[in-house]
Amino acid sequence: MRLPVVAVGWGPAETLMDPSYFARIVMNWLGGGAFPVLGLTAIAVASDGSVASRGLAHFTGQELQLQGREGSLRRQRSS
Repeated sequence: MRLPVVAVGWGPAETLMDPSYFARIVMNWLGGGAFPVLGLTAIAVASDGSVASRGLAHFTGQELQLQGREGSLRRQRSS
């Protein structure tokens, strides 16, 4: 399916997707496939090292936040 746009923005997750990717994942979902997590949600890293979902609350009413155990070493991200 070709859409006459450059990108599709999903506000709740603050994501941008190629229009054909968006159409494919949503049509697959509507046809009984898996929830399109890679387009309609995102993961954000906080300054304290925890990670939280973004956009999940639009579907479930809440976001998820994960943090390491107290005293555990944090893996450094490579650039």
